[in-house]
Parts: sequence; C-alpha cells; structure tokens
Amino acid sequence: LEYGEQITSAIASSQIFVLVFSSHSNDSTQVKNEVELANSRGLPILPFRIEDCLPTGSMEYYIRSKHWLDALTPPVERHIAQLADDVRALLISRGGLASRTQTERKLVDSRLRSRWPLRGAAISAAV
Repeated sequence: LEYGEQITSAIASSQIFVLVFSSHSNDSTQVKNEVELANSRGLPILPFRIEDCLPTGSMEYYIRSKHWLDALTPPVERHIAQLADDVRALLISRGGLASRTQTERKLVDSRLRSRWPLRGAAISAAV
C-alpha cells in the first residue's frame, strides 16, 4: 500500500486519534491532514502535548476545545500512564472493549498499560 493509503486505513480502523502535539506537529501539513481525516470520521481526538506551545491555524480549529493531556514535566512515564488510562476509558465508553471476550479484554488492558499503550488508537506526531 502507498503511504497515504496506509495512513487512511489506519485511521479508518481506529476508535480514537491521539495527537502527539508539538510545534513541529502544529506546522506539519501531513499531521494536519491526519487530524482533519480523524475529525471527518468522527474519532475522538486526544491531544498529548509534549512541548509548551499552542495550536495555530487549522490545528487550532480542530483541537483548541479538546481536553488536553500535558507531558511537559518529568517523569514522562507518569503522563504516558495517564494517557493509557484515558485511552482505555474512551475505548470502554465507545464500546471498543465491551464486545470482546474476557481474555481479549485482559490482553487489550495489558497492552494499554505497557510503555506505548495505544492499541486501538491512531497516533500522529511530527516531533
């Protein structure tokens, strides 16, 4: 598959869109396209801010009013754990875990608590 087709397919199969937000992602045309696609598909967009900057232009339009998670202070692992909890809660609220067997839910839960806990979410970053 082409790069654009892979991105589109990944976003289409996701239930949540996590945006790792920085000044670079704010300025990235590709990231803006991904955010726009996630928004058009009705995905919840969860900004995870890793740099002290604010969204501008079209990025501001899409994420300014969203609930932010800031990962600006050490240790970053604490912020990743919070992100995993928020992603898990959103997946549950959207029925993403409810339709799975108990064994599958335990597997998903263990993955959500791992170091990069975002299975079931599209992630976009330009850092």
